[in-house]
Amino acid sequence: MQQLSTHSAVEIRRRRGAALKATRNAAGLSARRLVERINDRTAGSDVTEHAIYAYESGRVQLSREVAERVAAVLNVPLGGLLAGDPDFPEAAPADDRAAAMGEHAEVGPARTGAEGPPQPGRWAATRSSVLGRCDLAVPAAEVLIRQVSARRFQLPDPAIFAASFELLEGDLAALLTSPEAAWLGCQEEDAWHAPMLDLLAAAGRLRDANGAAWDGLRGGAERGRAADACGPAAEALQAALAELLDARGRVRRLAGAGAAAATGG
Repeated sequence: MQQLSTHSAVEIRRRRGAALKATRNAAGLSARRLVERINDRTAGSDVTEHAIYAYESGRVQLSREVAERVAAVLNVPLGGLLAGDPDFPEAAPADDRAAAMGEHAEVGPARTGAEGPPQPGRWAATRSSVLGRCDLAVPAAEVLIRQVSARRFQLPDPAIFAASFELLEGDLAALLTSPEAAWLGCQEEDAWHAPMLDLLAAAGRLRDANGAAWDGLRGGAERGRAADACGPAAEALQAALAELLDARGRVRRLAGAGAAAATGG
């Protein structure tokens, strides 16, 4: 059996997950789109969105078999995805900042310290912008969930509700492709930046859920069973929104900690 290098198992999981997330983001793909490419274009068992998120968060180690399939569909070097594999000793360490997007960071004096965030002006502006863009997406998600939960898509043509999905997609895209999101992706992983990265990851999952719900409702309508698709779609959207609201709350608490540190309180 092939042995991995002496890096700890936790470190290897984190580094491989960070590399996978960075590679996916560089390709401009959601987790859903990535698994579609993997399953459509490579041989092997189906890979799920849940598995991608588990790999990226470091909860599960990215296997060589899945890494090979990712490398094939995205045309990237295999070694960059396989930290700790002796076949790729020169593979550059993955950027652990991406792994922070799938982890929760507790915010408080014990983690943040008295010095405050690095680049406090830019940090505060980024936090304010990220929260503002998030606040625009939340009402759109809540309205959409109410519509789906009420089974209003059981009409013959659910396309009349496309505007609700498009509105949420636009709000989330504005957040995820914003200059602030790009800036956060270049910062060191610490207690100040990780909660905002976590919020962006939650927004990405809500965006995936939005696209999957729309696809599911259209498919149900084509089979004359749009009403049956409403329940699962609403549940998935509600779960993803709950994650986003939780992440938003942590960023808001982070803002209070930042203000206290800045004033020496």
